[in-house]
Amino acid sequence: MTVREDPWAELAHSLDDLRAAFNDSYAASHGFLPNSPASQECQQDTLAGPWGAHPVRDANIAPLSAVFAALDHVDSLATLFRSSGGITASHTVARAALDIAIGPWFLLEPGIGERERVRRYMNLRLQSLKEQTQLETGSTSTSIKDHANTRIDLILQAARIHGFDVRRARDKYKPPFLDSQMPSTSSLAPQMVAPTVPVLGALFWRLGSAVAHGQQHGLAMFFENIDHPVDPTHGEPLRV
Repeated sequence: MTVREDPWAELAHSLDDLRAAFNDSYAASHGFLPNSPASQECQQDTLAGPWGAHPVRDANIAPLSAVFAALDHVDSLATLFRSSGGITASHTVARAALDIAIGPWFLLEPGIGERERVRRYMNLRLQSLKEQTQLETGSTSTSIKDHANTRIDLILQAARIHGFDVRRARDKYKPPFLDSQMPSTSSLAPQMVAPTVPVLGALFWRLGSAVAHGQQHGLAMFFENIDHPVDPTHGEPLRV
């Protein structure tokens, strides 16, 4: 007689296998594999400039840090799936893993070519650098802001040298961008999660966001019955 493993434990085990497979691959290459598409692109690294001496290589290697972060969240998911509690937290961690994974997935799309990959990479850098300028408030000039603004200027300078269209958003809190803006997570999630059924990716991201932000319609998923603690005429604290 075969005893089936608990479905949640089985899922946790599969996540462990995913992390182990990645670790084995990384240990064998410490980056991208020889003769891989990434390796071939790097041989055509003709976009050097103020933004860096090897931008094509950087665009192919930089996503690794986000991949490690996403896999850390996957490890945490496996722990939550094996625990007796933590079901709400699993939605929050899964949503964060999706958010993190979007960047590498978008940046490492096969077949887009080195120029488009560098453009996407620089847009991601501009996005991150702009966020850095907003970390500290109360002063127009700090070491963090000055460093980030200097890096932004160097990227835009190199972009113009290589013929990219440098554009600025009307919103002063949004970063400048090359050619076109970085697509939103909510627009990319459906393509990454289930491209043949777009509604699933959007649903996954929105429900995870609702739980992460403690919104009523998200938390209500975890209750079989909901009683109204106050008179509904004075509000709907748990009604969805």
